[in-house]
Amino acid sequence: MTTSFADAIPDPRKQKAVNMVQVQEKIMKQLTAAIESRCLQEELTRFRLFGCTVFTFQNTYLTVRLDTFYNRRYYEPYYIFLPKDDPSSIARHTLPLFIPTTQIEQAFLPNKFDSLLRVLHDYLLAYVARREQIKELKRYIDKEKVTIKEIESSEASVGIVQPWSDGFRCFINIQYKNLASMFPTEVVVNIMDKDNNPSYFEEASNIANTFKYNRLLQAYTSLF
Repeated sequence: MTTSFADAIPDPRKQKAVNMVQVQEKIMKQLTAAIESRCLQEELTRFRLFGCTVFTFQNTYLTVRLDTFYNRRYYEPYYIFLPKDDPSSIARHTLPLFIPTTQIEQAFLPNKFDSLLRVLHDYLLAYVARREQIKELKRYIDKEKVTIKEIESSEASVGIVQPWSDGFRCFINIQYKNLASMFPTEVVVNIMDKDNNPSYFEEASNIANTFKYNRLLQAYTSLF
């Protein structure tokens, strides 16, 4: 009887050990949840810092807002919508049509979501920068003397016709073949007389280099 009665009494040392295990498991769960929450918060903060906000829309889409800015000013936002339950593809978006969204999506989803956002954001920031540079230049020039033409859908090409001395005219063709960049990839300059005979070759080369490595208005005001 003594043995069975003793066996029925809980061993406080074993009970303490069991309780400690439970406490440790509880602490680890809380710590893991806290770390995951902190990591998520840090990731969201990082997105916000470079102009991205992630949220749920209509309880259906995981939505990303991509803010655009240029020269310390904010411009229009753009949105991409991914299915909330399976964010492995872009369901809808408001991005400009010239951006190769499908190719970028196929390259980075579903495993490289942050890379997808960075690439799309580069395209948007470059587009807004090119557009606003052209607007700045148009506001500055004498429209009666200087002509500016551009491809408005993507701002991928800009043509400037500038009066030169002795009746010559300066033709500047600026190409943005890398649409994820605000700076041109190629600038061709020809300074021609009234019969379209080229001249001033050294000056033309200097003008091309200046436009290639500077913002449009900065380049223009330093040259003309």
